[in-house]
Amino acid sequence: MATPMEKDIEKALGRMVGRHGGLCLKWVCPGWAGVPDRIILLPGGHVMFVELKRDPSASGSSMQTWWARKLRGLGFIHLWVKSHEDVKALEKSILDRIRPDKPEVRWSRAGRCPVTPEQFEAIYADTEVQRDG
Repeated sequence: MATPMEKDIEKALGRMVGRHGGLCLKWVCPGWAGVPDRIILLPGGHVMFVELKRDPSASGSSMQTWWARKLRGLGFIHLWVKSHEDVKALEKSILDRIRPDKPEVRWSRAGRCPVTPEQFEAIYADTEVQRDG
C-alpha cells in the first residue's frame, strides 16, 4: 500500500474535526519557522496543535520539535499525525473530550497514542520533556 500524501491526511483530519463541531485551522505565522501545521479548536474550549507528516517514520525538524516542546510546556496538546490511523485515534480522543458521559482519554507526551488518565498522570509526574521522533 502506498504512503498517503500529507494533503490527504490533512483533509481527513479537517473533515473529522468538522464532524464533531470543531475547527481545524491552518496556522500561518510569518517570521516563525516550524510552527505546527494546524490548530484544532473543539467544543468546550479544547485546543490542540497538530504537525502533519506523510511518513510514519519521519521526525520533525529541529524547529518543529522546539515548537512541540514549547507548546507542551505551556500546557497545550501537541500531536504528530502521520497516518489515517492517527486521525482515527485522534477522533476517539476528541469524542472522549467533548462527550462528558464518556471516560477521558489523553494523548501521550510523544503525541502518538491515547493513554488512560492514570497513565497520563504517570507520564507527567516527571518534569523532563521527552524528545520526539
